[in-house]
Amino acid sequence: MKKTKNTGAYSYASANGIAKGLFNIYQSRTGKICLSLDYYAMQLTQEQITDLHLDIDSLIDFDEDLYKQAYSTAIVNNHSTRKIPKHAH
Repeated sequence: MKKTKNTGAYSYASANGIAKGLFNIYQSRTGKICLSLDYYAMQLTQEQITDLHLDIDSLIDFDEDLYKQAYSTAIVNNHSTRKIPKHAH
């Protein structure tokens, strides 16, 4: 599987004009999947990852074990539909 850097640009209209910037999706050292918008970063919930249809397996340096540790409670509590591969990447 090819690993990709998940970056892009966003643009939207608001009451104050047009907002533009860059975003990045990455896995933090804690295993959480994060979304950064310019200089602001937030950790995504398992539900947000699922709703956004993020292909986290394609993230550069994705660590499945860290992911499982970080989201183990959320996966059990939310009955996530994400299929975690049985094999290592």
